[in-house]
Amino acid sequence: MAAALGTLDRALAAVRANDLRAALVDLLAAWRASLDVRIADAIDALSPLAAAEVRAPTDDAEWTRAASQRDPVMRHWLIVTLADVDGRGALVARARRLASDAPDDPRVASALCDLVAAPRVRVPESRSDTSWQQLFALLAHLRDPRVVDRARAFPEAWLRAGLRRGDHHVLSGHLAAAMPAIAAAHDAMVDDEDTGERAADPRARDALVADLAGELADIPASAATAFELGLLSAVYGAPADDAPRQVYADWLLDRGDPRGEFIALQLADRDPDRQRALIAAHGSRWLSPFGRSVLGRGARFARGFPDTLAATAIDNNRAWSTVRVAIGAVPEGDDWHLASLRELRYVRGPHIHQLAMLARPLPVTDVDWMTPFRGDVIADDDRAAFGAIVVLPELQSLVVRAVWPQAVVPEELAWLWTARWARALADVTLRVPIARLAMWHDAFSPTRLARVTLWGTSDSNGDLRGGIGYGFCAALSRDATGALSRLAMTWPTIPSDNPEYGAEAMAGLASLQRGQLTALTIAVPPTRFRTAGLQLRGELARLADRLDVELSLSLGIGN
Repeated sequence: MAAALGTLDRALAAVRANDLRAALVDLLAAWRASLDVRIADAIDALSPLAAAEVRAPTDDAEWTRAASQRDPVMRHWLIVTLADVDGRGALVARARRLASDAPDDPRVASALCDLVAAPRVRVPESRSDTSWQQLFALLAHLRDPRVVDRARAFPEAWLRAGLRRGDHHVLSGHLAAAMPAIAAAHDAMVDDEDTGERAADPRARDALVADLAGELADIPASAATAFELGLLSAVYGAPADDAPRQVYADWLLDRGDPRGEFIALQLADRDPDRQRALIAAHGSRWLSPFGRSVLGRGARFARGFPDTLAATAIDNNRAWSTVRVAIGAVPEGDDWHLASLRELRYVRGPHIHQLAMLARPLPVTDVDWMTPFRGDVIADDDRAAFGAIVVLPELQSLVVRAVWPQAVVPEELAWLWTARWARALADVTLRVPIARLAMWHDAFSPTRLARVTLWGTSDSNGDLRGGIGYGFCAALSRDATGALSRLAMTWPTIPSDNPEYGAEAMAGLASLQRGQLTALTIAVPPTRFRTAGLQLRGELARLADRLDVELSLSLGIGN
C-alpha cells in the first residue's frame, strides 16, 4: 500500500501545481497498486479535465493513430468516441484495442461494461456473427474487480434498456458462456489482494485511502477554470435565454475554441454545413460532460447546446438543463436540472415505474411509451405504475406504441386518458385496427381529447409521432363546435399486386354513419398504376357521398 499512497501524494501535488497529466498518470498507478474503487472514481473525475486541451479524434484514421500513442490522457477521448463507428466489426476492433493496450485502466473497464449494458449496435441473430461474443470475452481480460458485478447486472440493464426479447436471449447466451472466465478473473484479483503489500495492513490502508478520497474529490473544483464554470452556470440557470449562450460563445471565440463558432452559428441560424462539420469534429467532446450515460449517436444540438439526447439514465448533472428531448431514459430522482425537458421518447416499463417513484412535477408535455408485449394487454404492474404517476401534470400528448388485437375495446384502454396525470392530455396516438373506426370515434367523442390518431395494425415500422409509416393512419380532431368530426387519413403507396390494399381503411370509413363527419381529408402517395388509382378514387367518392361529407383527396395518378 506504500506505493499506492506515494503515488496518491504525488497526484495531489500535481493537481495543486495544475499538472493534470501527471496527476492522472499517478492516479492510474495508484489504482493498479490498490484496485480501490474510490481511486477509480477520482480518475473518472480527473480524466475530462486532463483531456480538456487535447483534440479528440474525428474519424477512424485519427482514432487509430491516437490509440497507437497509448497516452492515458488521450485515452479519455478514445473512450468517449469508442462507439462513433459504423458497424459491429469496427466497434469490436476499437474495444479490443483499448482492452489490449490498457486492461488495467478502470475507464476502459467501465466503458466496455457500459457498451454491453446498453448496446449501441444491433444484436445479430446469426450464430456466425461473433462480434458480441468477442465483446463479452474481453471483459475477462480487464483488471477491474467491479466487472463481475457489472456483468451479473447486465440482464437487468437490458430490461431497463427495453431490448427486444430475441436480443435479450442472444446476449444472455453470450453472458452465460463468458461468465465463468469473468468470475475466475475476479477470483484471481481477490486472491492477489490477500498477498503482497496490499494485505500488510488492510485497516490502515482503508483509513488512509478514505482520508485521501475526500481531497481527491476536490480535484475537479480546484483544477477547473472557475470563470468558464461561471459562464456555463449562467447558461444552465437560464436555458431559455440566448444572452448567456452568446456571452459564453464570445469568450470561447476569444480563446480560439471552435465551440464558440458553433454556438454563434446556431444562435444566428447560419451555415448549416459548417455546423454539421463542427459537430462531426467536436461533438463527442461537447457531450463529454454527460459522462457515459449518454449515447452520442442521435444527439442533436440547438442554440449551441445539446437539445436531444439518447441516454441510459438522466442524472443530477446541470448539463441536462438545456436538453428538451430525452430518448430511452427518465430522471432518476427529484430536484434534477430539467427546466427544458419537454419530451420523453421510447419510455419503457422500467421507466414508468421510475416515474411513479418521483414526486416533483416535470415540465414534460409529450411521452412516447413503448409498451411491453406481454400477450395482448399491458401488464397489470405497468398499468398500476402508470396510474400512480404524479409528476406529469403538463402532459398533453401520449403515444402508445403497442399493437392491439382485433378484440380490444375502448373501455379496456380508457384508463390511459382518464388517469389523474392526464388532466391536460389533449392528444393520444394508439395502434389499433382502424377497420373499427366508428367504435373508436364514439368512444373518444365524449372525452376532453382534442385529437386522436389511430394507426392501423399493418404499420409495423412507422414513426408514430412524425407521421412516417407503412400503414394507414386516421386522425380525428374536433371542429369549431367541439365535435370530434374532422377526419384526416394518410394511406401508403398503392401496390400493383395487392387486391387487399385499402381494405382496412375502407372498412373503417364504411363503419361510420352519415352526419358523424364534417370534414374528410385523405392523402395517398402518387401512383403510376392508373387503373388501381382511378378505382380507389371512385370508391372514396362514393363513400363520401354516403357519409354526406365533402372529400378532399390528394392522389396523383400517372399516365
